[in-house]
Amino acid sequence: MPYQKTFMQGYNTQVAVDAAHQIIVAMCLTNCPTDQEQLPHMLKRLPKKPKVLTADAGYAVGAHAKVLRTSSIDMYIALRQKPQLRAVLMT
Repeated sequence: MPYQKTFMQGYNTQVAVDAAHQIIVAMCLTNCPTDQEQLPHMLKRLPKKPKVLTADAGYAVGAHAKVLRTSSIDMYIALRQKPQLRAVLMT
């Protein structure tokens, strides 16, 4: 994993939590340093399709627009410092 102009041994963990019961329902451990490619993988790991999903800005990439449209899930993804994605994700 990249860390301050060098590398460190580490992993990136993805966790999905049930809002009603506050328990982990799916997880993934990867050596990929970013979250950008993880959304489709995490959706496949969920035991059932959620009605609503929230995610941080690490998931806000234009490639997820198709996933968002075809999943029929009401998704809210932070767009911090990425205003150009707002149009892609919201259409």
